Amino acid sequence: MRKVIEQFLPIFILVVAVLGGVFFLWPAYEDFSGINTQVNIQQERLERGQRVLTQLVALQRQIAERQEEFEKLEYSIPEDMQLPAVYDLIQQLAASSGLVVETITTQGTEVAGESLDIVHVEVQLVGSYAGLKNFLDAAKRSARIVNVGTLHIIAAAQPGAQSALAIEAEIAAYANTDNP
Repeated sequence: MRKVIEQFLPIFILVVAVLGGVFFLWPAYEDFSGINTQVNIQQERLERGQRVLTQLVALQRQIAERQEEFEKLEYSIPEDMQLPAVYDLIQQLAASSGLVVETITTQGTEVAGESLDIVHVEVQLVGSYAGLKNFLDAAKRSARIVNVGTLHIIAAAQPGAQSALAIEAEIAAYANTDNP
């Protein structure tokens, strides 16, 4: 009998240990695995957040470096369409290039997008070809965005003015209407 007990005792202890492991240790292992998975997910989320934060800091640095360019852009497309400012700009461009403004007529305003309006202006100028060339160059270099569209050029019928031209230009000026 003693031999039988000595032979079956290790098997019995092994069976009890396996059953104890299955019923007591396995649920604890499952809980541990679930918590470990959650920790890994949160760790990946944290790493993604840190990468995004690093990218945002770099983007903020780039914006700060280009602040002057943004200010130029804001100046080139003013917040509202003020016709006297457009007329003054055209008058200054013409005067600095040697042309004389005879008339300025507003042709209308057009909505070009969610936050962009365009005012169309027709200008009649008198001057020389060199003055017209200077006017177009000055409009191109202007801090405010203007688009000189159609040009009609006619030789002026003024006595004694050999190189005078009558110039009719269609000009578009832009305004940012996006009001935060």
